[in-house]
Amino acid sequence: MASELRKQRDSERRERTRRALLEAAGKVFARSGYHDTQVSHIVGEIGVGQGTFYRHFDSKRAVAGALFEQLAESLLAEFTPMDAPLPAGVEEYRGASVAAALRAVRAPFVRCDRSATWHCCSCARAHPSTPRSMSR
Repeated sequence: MASELRKQRDSERRERTRRALLEAAGKVFARSGYHDTQVSHIVGEIGVGQGTFYRHFDSKRAVAGALFEQLAESLLAEFTPMDAPLPAGVEEYRGASVAAALRAVRAPFVRCDRSATWHCCSCARAHPSTPRSMSR
């Protein structure tokens, strides 16, 4: 029988792997598009086997759905601070909504001033055009 410590470590490792698969899927979908992405491309991004992918997700559609859920949760979390002083008018509400949506979408990314592009936080360190101040 596995000890509690072993169960906890296994659970943490499963969660890390799931997060890595989600991040890899996001990168590959962004680079290649949903229809041109294969599960082998996603697992190749992080160097695991397809069996690992299917332990966490039933299909490519399932991982895309999980990414969408993540985005929706991030988006809703950005609207929570808007509860305090509610926007006064339609234009103020629209501006606050757009700002919240942009924060949610860009949250896992950093802007590279040299290339004027966005990189996910984990790959920004390795990107040659990312300034040193952003790679930490």
